[in-house]
Amino acid sequence: ELEAFRLWISILNAGRPW
Repeated sequence: ELEAFRLWISILNAGRPW
C-alpha cells in the first residue's frame, strides 16, 4: 500500500538524513 510505503520512507528519512 502506498500509505505504508510513505510511512516506511518517513522512518528511513528519520534514521538516514539524506
